[in-house]
Amino acid sequence: SIRDVASIADNSLELDALASLEESEQKAAVQAVLDGKARSIREVVRQKEDATRPQVTTPSRPSEEESRETGDPPVPNGAVVAGCLPLAG
Repeated sequence: SIRDVASIADNSLELDALASLEESEQKAAVQAVLDGKARSIREVVRQKEDATRPQVTTPSRPSEEESRETGDPPVPNGAVVAGCLPLAG
């Protein structure tokens, strides 16, 4: 029970974070704190959000080897690619 965990029961931010979870997730969140897998309910919520957030990746420059495989020339560092404007700095 959360009443037995003062760091949760006596903290309105922790209680709000707990209330933001589905009922089925609440017990698991409290157990994660009790087991030391998370320092707080808010950390459990952040971990859940991070796990469900789509990963954003930035395209990398092709290596010389990849360029040879595709026939495209490698793009040198700092080069301006046709049709692209350099960022103002």
